[in-house]
Amino acid sequence: MKPIFLQYPACSTCQKAKKWLTENNIEYTNRLIVENNPTVEELKAWIPLSGLPVKKFFNTSGLVYKELNLKEKLTTMSEEEQIALLATNGKLVKRPLVVTDNFVLVGQQKLDSKQYDSLSSMIHNLNSDFNRKSAFADFDRTFLSLFPTFVESFNSLLQPDDKFVLENKGALNSTLRIFALIRLGITESEQISEILGYSVNTVYNYRVRTRNKAVDPANFEKDVRKIGL
Repeated sequence: MKPIFLQYPACSTCQKAKKWLTENNIEYTNRLIVENNPTVEELKAWIPLSGLPVKKFFNTSGLVYKELNLKEKLTTMSEEEQIALLATNGKLVKRPLVVTDNFVLVGQQKLDSKQYDSLSSMIHNLNSDFNRKSAFADFDRTFLSLFPTFVESFNSLLQPDDKFVLENKGALNSTLRIFALIRLGITESEQISEILGYSVNTVYNYRVRTRNKAVDPANFEKDVRKIGL
């Protein structure tokens, strides 16, 4: 699914996050957090994906939080009670929230530092082929949660007979993984080689071979970097 962006239009942090998503060509589903506040079921699913305790989901600077004197009351409430309270009023929930299949960002957490850095580090520090295979799977899932239409959009840039058909729609092949990094702004073959564990020549050959199959070879990689716009 596309990432869900829960926000409050007048919130300056939400405005900055929205600008970042737009500038990085990340497709998302917009959701107004006050008009369509998170449900108990959603919060129970999202909180573990955030890696944060329930209390971090409260908008502690909001008027409703202060009017209810929650700074004192939360210390005596169970997690179930806190989640139930959050679900009663979108103004109680810290914003923005960025929700994907694999992670949830809360408030001012940086999408780039939380996500893009981990995409390379989870592969760069591998010690065995088994670990690399596992890390590739993590990378693919995370990347595709950010860019759910990547493969379809990538294929639209290729000649009809050269489009990729994947057996597992949740996994990228070697070529698509290279261009996934290019979409993330990692364009140097040496750096891609280091991250993925391929030789520089292999990365170069994949890039040239794929570019030659493009509808518009001259602008192919530029178009790849626009996927999601």
